[in-house]
Amino acid sequence: MKSKRSGRISGVLVTALALVLFAFGPASASEPRYGIGGSSSFPAGTEFALQPGQELPPAQSIRIQNTGNRTAEIEFDSNAPEGIVITPVKPMLSLEPGEQGDFNVAIGVLEGTASGKRDIVIQGKQTNVPAKEAGGLNFVPAFGVQLVVAVSGDSADVTIRAIDTNT
Repeated sequence: MKSKRSGRISGVLVTALALVLFAFGPASASEPRYGIGGSSSFPAGTEFALQPGQELPPAQSIRIQNTGNRTAEIEFDSNAPEGIVITPVKPMLSLEPGEQGDFNVAIGVLEGTASGKRDIVIQGKQTNVPAKEAGGLNFVPAFGVQLVVAVSGDSADVTIRAIDTNT
């Protein structure tokens, strides 16, 4: 059984919640909303085994979707170390709201690159997000995937000894 007092408190709470939702609720369609999501054609952490001088064709891809309500200009980026080359077929994508696009990439290893495993992150990041007028932090949507390039090659042990040829 409800008392009149608890009924009034419930009514006040519902009214207050409605005002908060109205004042701070979701942005209207006219307000800019920026966001991207994505997936890749390979699981995160996939290891690609290559030898120096070898390149995989651009069959690997990152799919990006514009989840915002404005056109998204997406730029390709990677942290590939020296000797590893990640080459996108297209370095930029322009996506309308809801549209998807792919960054197809070739993965290569330059001649002379030392053996070993390298962790690499490939990402697409939105470049047309305006800076905040009042300063502070600026959220820039990005999506990335991590992979490993394992460089293999011939190895050998070498022993060098000085020889006295004067005897």
